[in-house]
Amino acid sequence: MDFNLHFDNQTYSDWLKLWLKESGGKQPEEFVKKLDRGVELKPFYHYSENKNPQYTSDTLHEIAVSEWVDLPEEKDEYVNAFILKALNSGASGLYLNVYKQPNWELLLKEVGLEYIQTTIDFKTDFHKGYRSLEAFLSLTRNENSAKKVYVVLPWHGHQEVFSETLQEIQTDFHGLLVDLAEPLEAGLPPGLVLALGLEILNAIRQTKPQMLQHTGFLTATVGNTYQDLVFNRALKILVKAWIEKANIQIDNVYIHTRTGRMDMGSADVYNNLIRNSIKTLSAIISGTNSVTVLPYNYFKTSADSDALRWARNQALIAIYESKLTYYSDPVAGSYALESLTERFIDAALEYQNEIQQFKTLSDLFESSYYSDALSQARQTILEEYKNGNKVMVGISKYRPTNEQVEELKKAFREGSPFEPFVIQNHLA
Repeated sequence: MDFNLHFDNQTYSDWLKLWLKESGGKQPEEFVKKLDRGVELKPFYHYSENKNPQYTSDTLHEIAVSEWVDLPEEKDEYVNAFILKALNSGASGLYLNVYKQPNWELLLKEVGLEYIQTTIDFKTDFHKGYRSLEAFLSLTRNENSAKKVYVVLPWHGHQEVFSETLQEIQTDFHGLLVDLAEPLEAGLPPGLVLALGLEILNAIRQTKPQMLQHTGFLTATVGNTYQDLVFNRALKILVKAWIEKANIQIDNVYIHTRTGRMDMGSADVYNNLIRNSIKTLSAIISGTNSVTVLPYNYFKTSADSDALRWARNQALIAIYESKLTYYSDPVAGSYALESLTERFIDAALEYQNEIQQFKTLSDLFESSYYSDALSQARQTILEEYKNGNKVMVGISKYRPTNEQVEELKKAFREGSPFEPFVIQNHLA
């Protein structure tokens, strides 16, 4: 039952009674978690916190739409035209993948985009299996200049490089996003990814605490619908508890979500339109602040203008036609999703206790802890598809011929210590 649709004519106590009846008698106190020194952790199921009283621009949960842009290996003049074309696309922002373009900072400035100043040499620091910086820019179309700039913090196994990266990043921009999308797409358990996110916050606090006011998260919806529906929700609850425990003044935690690559197929790419639609709705329901939808033919060819337009329209329709933004927490009161949120939080806290045995992030990455967890998680996913417990049309069922599969295989670029996990390549 969708309790949110019945709020107008019900008091909170009436709604709570209904919720208890549907939940199988589970008491709300069972959803309260006590952390160190009495910090309370609650899923957001309270009526007064959930329903926006008036539908105005101030009270609606506004979600920005950013367009995915791959900066190609082309001459500077071509890239400038590519960026300017994207700026006129109608999206409210850009998500720039600068993997192939070493001169990305200069190119952005040449087309009028103010960007972060940095002295990090990404060509030498991150070329060995690591991605160059990915930049998410939320733009105002009228001014044609950057209003918000988010720099995605790459994963790195060396504590010194991680610290140097933080020190070099200036604070005169809007923010820094901690990249949780890569480990999610690699197949790591969501509880472990949440715990890694909290440990990154601890590392930032120790290295450059003033950055915490400007820090948010990059996440991904990977096609596991129930996980996608509650991951951002669990992340917000955990970060809120972390902020209270650390006694730090932080206003809001910004989350940008993009549709993941893990379940996208290069065989019969139109199936990806359906996958992306579901993942976009999941991101909105889970509580993202902005979303990027990958083009449906992302793996097959360079995304054309039609694919980019369809991706943007998928996001716009999901946001403005679903009316989900009328609620700050659309799944509040759902017994299944409240319970799953609780399980994610429990798992994250358990993983965090295990991770804290390592003195630094470098020690963690150099150990076999996360690689063992990654291998086990991937194997579990593959077994689910091989046994038929999960089905992916065009990949695990109704597959093309072996010859076509070989032609469709692609050498996926590594974006971090967590190599992106694409199911079709492992099942082929």
